[in-house]
Amino acid sequence: MSVSVTLKCNTDGNPPVMDYIWYKEDESEPVAYGQTYSFTSITEEDSAPFYCKTRNRIGHDYAYPVPVTCTEECSKAAAGIGGFCGGFIVAILFTVLCIR
Repeated sequence: MSVSVTLKCNTDGNPPVMDYIWYKEDESEPVAYGQTYSFTSITEEDSAPFYCKTRNRIGHDYAYPVPVTCTEECSKAAAGIGGFCGGFIVAILFTVLCIR
């Protein structure tokens, strides 16, 4: 059974967010672009914290990393985010960019 995981970065920006960039913690190259990042079939190699960077014309901000884990036990039927195992998982990361 394959397991799907989707990470979503919700933002509240003024001016609005223009870019979403996804990173695997401790890696400098982005893994994806866009408001969501999906694993269609998660593996143990995907286990790591992930975070999004958002940007508008004022600046940029980072969401807190969310740990994505796939243990031997989980890999047969489920993946985990923050210790939760389930067949389909959505993690929502939130960041705010605004003029004060």
